[in-house]
Amino acid sequence: MRVIVTGASGLLGRAVFAAFKEAGHEVKGTAYSRAAGDLVKLDLQNEKAVETFFTDFKPNCVVHCAAERRPDAVEGNPEAAKKLNIAVPAHLSALSRSPALPFTLIYISTDYVFDGHAPPTGYEPDAKTGPTNAYGESKLAGEEAVLEGLKAGGKGCVLRVPVLYGKAEKHSESAINVLVDSVRKAAAGQPVKMDDWATRYPTNVTDVARVLVDLAAKSTSTQLPPILNFSAQQLYTKYTISLLFSKLHNPPLELGDNLVRVTHGPKPGETIRPRDCHLSNRAIEALGIDTRTVNFEQWWTEYLRSEQA
Repeated sequence: MRVIVTGASGLLGRAVFAAFKEAGHEVKGTAYSRAAGDLVKLDLQNEKAVETFFTDFKPNCVVHCAAERRPDAVEGNPEAAKKLNIAVPAHLSALSRSPALPFTLIYISTDYVFDGHAPPTGYEPDAKTGPTNAYGESKLAGEEAVLEGLKAGGKGCVLRVPVLYGKAEKHSESAINVLVDSVRKAAAGQPVKMDDWATRYPTNVTDVARVLVDLAAKSTSTQLPPILNFSAQQLYTKYTISLLFSKLHNPPLELGDNLVRVTHGPKPGETIRPRDCHLSNRAIEALGIDTRTVNFEQWWTEYLRSEQA
């Protein structure tokens, strides 16, 4: 299978690119500001350049990981975010339906398309959406563009995932990895406020990548449901993750009173983040996709040990 992975320089994209290569597929990864090595430098907002690249490579499947994923950045520059999070997937959807060059499009979306009042069993793919911030709204609009394409005869699906973590080039690539820096600041005597209000289901990018390889393979013989969810099921808050990181650190970090527990939701003027966007895996498991995930504490024990070696 010939596969294009967009955003292949990012935390998720690197894992997806590597997983498809390891599975024996012919893979091209695209990036823009951080294109290096095997990656192709491609401005996804340059439609002519995208069409030329796709025509030359003739992909069977495109996994669209590229996005502006930072809610604060979307709030700060909504027009730029709309171009990347809405216009680009709309263009890829149109390309996927080209009679001369059809391909399966898998669009990576987010649990932030929901309002944060998840039922006990988690949101199903067909649950009512209701994003609480501009980031969630932009990703939902991207979903809608892809879903319109599927209705018009395209192939593929939307895959929603929660907050991600994994092997990072720098901790700021992930809202989970960056908490390592936060606990180190607290241990050094700097007060750090940490949210203990919103629940998180952090999911490793290698697990997401494995699921995407399986979905791409499944798409060759089965029509995928238009929307699927995939998430680890271990519940944390940023505060409990920070406490765990301080314990796993070598040597363990003494935080004292410097890690300040915050038990209330966003204040006026702050980006509104949903409280609980727990995703159900039931629909994707019904396809026969393996949804097992790495153990969060075990992975971080090994990662911090290797990072500090």
